[in-house]
Amino acid sequence: MARKCIPIETQSQALLQSRRRCAICFGLNFDTKLKRGQIAHIDQDHANATLENLVFLCLEHHDEYDGKTSQSKGLTKAEIKEFKDELCSYIENAKRSPWPDNPELEKAHEEIERPYLSLEVYEKKIRIYRVVREFLGSVIAEATTTVEALFQFAQETDEALFLFDKEVSEYIRELYKKGVRLRSVNKRLDNPRLPIGEERNQLADEDCELLEWFAEQLEVMRVMFYKYIALK
Repeated sequence: MARKCIPIETQSQALLQSRRRCAICFGLNFDTKLKRGQIAHIDQDHANATLENLVFLCLEHHDEYDGKTSQSKGLTKAEIKEFKDELCSYIENAKRSPWPDNPELEKAHEEIERPYLSLEVYEKKIRIYRVVREFLGSVIAEATTTVEALFQFAQETDEALFLFDKEVSEYIRELYKKGVRLRSVNKRLDNPRLPIGEERNQLADEDCELLEWFAEQLEVMRVMFYKYIALK
């Protein structure tokens, strides 16, 4: 049977459902890292493009499971479905924790002599930190952002220029610019008129790279703000 194209809306739902985490990587190794990959058909029937039959897999596992000439290494359809269900449940219930273990923070704690702040200045700086943290958590959880969220982020961090050194204000500006680019890439990928091909693949790769960059910023942001915030 000829391969049936997956509707753009269904593709988007499958990607959002998985947050671009590979179900097999998660099921076998509890690997929750963002991956470059493709959508596969659980029942290996390419005419069945329902959301329930679709699963996001990394490139390696996609070739093994859904490729025309290769088969998965002993994995059954029931296992793939179970892996997908477990991953979706994990994503649904995972807390948006911006506090991963970070050896760089421990190093900063030992090496950086932080200026102590008055309570008034501390509250203003910690508010900016929380805005940045919330923005990053939202982007990572939703795998995208919105015009409204970007506008709100820009408004709520406007005072950073006057509260922090140039390092922080430029970092916040970079977060905003990356967010704008992520939004632009997402909109182009959602365009049903954009055909499957090189341009769409390049955009998908850029989308994955941007999400990986945002995921790394939770630790980068925490170390950076640590240098500037200490209460007397």
